[in-house]
Amino acid sequence: MTIRPHIKLAATVVVLVLAGVAFLLAGDILAQLGLKEPQAREQIVEGLNTGNVPTWPASKAFNAATVAARAGLVTDGLAWVKLYTGTADFRDRWAKLRLESKPEAPQSAAEQIKKMEDDQRKNIEEMKKNLASMSAEMRAFTEKSIKQVEDQLNDPKQQAQVRQIYQEQAAGQQKRYEQDLAKWEADHPADPRALIARRLRAFLDVSEQVNYNAQVARKGSRGLLVFTDPTLEAQSQEWKLCYRAGKPAVDAARAFATTWLAELDRK
Repeated sequence: MTIRPHIKLAATVVVLVLAGVAFLLAGDILAQLGLKEPQAREQIVEGLNTGNVPTWPASKAFNAATVAARAGLVTDGLAWVKLYTGTADFRDRWAKLRLESKPEAPQSAAEQIKKMEDDQRKNIEEMKKNLASMSAEMRAFTEKSIKQVEDQLNDPKQQAQVRQIYQEQAAGQQKRYEQDLAKWEADHPADPRALIARRLRAFLDVSEQVNYNAQVARKGSRGLLVFTDPTLEAQSQEWKLCYRAGKPAVDAARAFATTWLAELDRK
């Protein structure tokens, strides 16, 4: 049940809280965590995008807080997150990340054929320049190779076969591109509020039923904590992170997420 420095999380809300966003309202806490606001902003955008956020920067401070204080930190932290996601800075960062993640369109068959032929002609010219410095045997072999390539470039039948091969290849590349583009549009919506809502729903789903009274025990030579119930040990990392955060903190996050999601759904 150990929590590694980086965890893939569908429940971005919990990740952001435990990553230190919950403490961003107080500059002295930021200093204690060794975080700078620009870094925190970057983590929010990246965390929203991938769900991978380092949990270790704030874990010590979060664990040191009382149970009651944790709930307050969660609520205040998520209020900061919500406020930041409404800023121009957040929208600009998201637009930049979104554009950088966009799949690159493949070249057409004609473009690929032209590049291939240009490369071949360039190679032929280089080989011709080097003929004088070659041995008689190597020169004969190179001249033969040059003639074969030139014949291929000038043979309509062979060129037709090349076009067919490249057209089939380009068709497959275009199909994969269209699939990648559709996935990109779903994973990186132009309006980040759609992704925020998706993350909120994922968090509410994973945190709906967490057994906070589950028993754990140390196991193995490293003494790692594991759930004594195998079915709970098989739960997702998201579920286990909610368990580690504790019911008051997660309940506070759920309350905030529910209200935020209702607001997003009305827009």
